[in-house]
Amino acid sequence: MIFENPRIPEGINSGRRRPLRDLAVLGGGVGALLGLTVVLFLVLAQLLGPSVPFSWERALAGSDDPHRVPEGRQKVALAALGQRVAAAMDLPDGMEIEFHLLDLDTVNAFATLGGHVFVTTAMIGALPNENALAWVLAHEIAHVRHRDHMRGASTGMLLGLLGAVVAGDSGIGDLVVGSGGMVGALHFSRQREEAADAAGLPALLSLYGHVGGYRDALDALRPMAEAEGEPPVMLASHPHLDVREERLEALVAAQGWPVLPDRVPLAAELGM
Repeated sequence: MIFENPRIPEGINSGRRRPLRDLAVLGGGVGALLGLTVVLFLVLAQLLGPSVPFSWERALAGSDDPHRVPEGRQKVALAALGQRVAAAMDLPDGMEIEFHLLDLDTVNAFATLGGHVFVTTAMIGALPNENALAWVLAHEIAHVRHRDHMRGASTGMLLGLLGAVVAGDSGIGDLVVGSGGMVGALHFSRQREEAADAAGLPALLSLYGHVGGYRDALDALRPMAEAEGEPPVMLASHPHLDVREERLEALVAAQGWPVLPDRVPLAAELGM
């Protein structure tokens, strides 16, 4: 009896297999699908945030801070200017802004959920005039008006949900979603900062008849940016200062808004 291997018919298991390539293709497809899902969730967050009633946002907010300056002439003067700026920005009905002064040596200003705007004493001390402070306040008020903080909260919530669904017990999904989500969220953050910068200019024009002052405010931030260094663009929550100034100057030129040298001094009550 003679044994021999039969000839395999053509087309039966004759293809050359490349398991590593197939795995790479499969992994790439899964990664692309996950990336697309992250992008869709980020876009959804930008649409979902502003749809939340502002009264709900107020209910979620908190404003306690151990460094907050108590009621006094400085805070009253800051709030008075802030309300003038807010009145020039045509806020929606029911949107209220509260202004807080923080006794900190960091040059900073920021807004939080519920329309709370914080300015540090160091920021006021670094600004040379009222026009610059008004632009800083207008920038932060614009974040409230644009509902940027609810957009951010929605982004965190949706990405957290996606990470929990994808990750299971492995944690890999959390890493992928977290990394991609962070880069995407920072992209939207830079866009929101640019929009807030631009929204501050019409407020200056309404209050002072020209938009001079924004450069003074940006110059006040330069020493800190130079000392600490600005992160790579993709990892930055704000556009770099030079980019911010260039875009604002381009907008001013396009709109034909005047930039005059006269400035209003800071109120004596704001003296630190």
